[in-house]
Order: sequence, then structure tokens, then C-alpha cells
Amino acid sequence: IEETAVLDAPILVPKERDATAVGAAVCAAVGAGIHKDMRVAIREMVHMEEPHKPDAELSKEYLRLYESWIGTRRHLSGVL
Repeated sequence: IEETAVLDAPILVPKERDATAVGAAVCAAVGAGIHKDMRVAIREMVHMEEPHKPDAELSKEYLRLYESWIGTRRHLSGVL
């Protein structure tokens, strides 16, 4: 996932792609007394993929581009 390089940090992605349905099921499980609270329901019902880790070289390139953008913004401050 390219976003890991932009953030220069690992990203956790849930295995279940429909967050709305999972969230509703979690709330329903707590409401029905299946789980005692939201923390327990989430721990039991939400499953994560292995963390996606950033590519170090790509992260360096994004940092270089970001620093260039910051410099450009500073130079254009008051002009735009």
C-alpha cells in the first residue's frame, strides 16, 4: 500500500472490507448481550491483516517531495 510510504508508518487494514456492516454487527452484539461491551466485541469481531510496511526508499522520496512543496509554499506565501 503506497500510503505507508507517504506516512512512513505501517498501516493496519481490517480483513472485513465492509466497515459499516461490521460496526453494526458489533453494536448489535453488545446490545443483545453477546459481548459485555464494545471493547470486547471489537476484539472478538474485528480482524486485521498483517501490517503493511512502508518501502524505505519510496518514503525518502515522498519526504523529499514534501519538503520541496513546503519550500514552494513558503516562497509563494502572500502571492496566492
